Amino acid sequence: MFTTVTGSLLLEATYVGGRHDDASFPCESIEMELNFVHPTLVVRGIASQHVVALRWTPDRVSFGLPELAQLWTFKLRAPPAAICPRAVRFELASALPFSHTTGDV
Repeated sequence: MFTTVTGSLLLEATYVGGRHDDASFPCESIEMELNFVHPTLVVRGIASQHVVALRWTPDRVSFGLPELAQLWTFKLRAPPAAICPRAVRFELASALPFSHTTGDV
């Protein structure tokens, strides 16, 4: 498991026809279990009631890794699930992120 400290998390959804929704949430840390069978993220310090109450279903999650100077984006397999009032679990479609240097964003 890999844990990073980050200030925010971005959730995005793209629809046929080019429509796009996104929302950014402050958070404290992200725990990554990037195995190839069941990759997941657990985000701590995030208001889970706001994430699960979105009126749209996110298909991507992005966050910065300051220690690598990269932005990682993952496709989601399922909607986010609240673990407790200050933690959310994301099931990932793949353990491999799309990464960008922070200068590319």
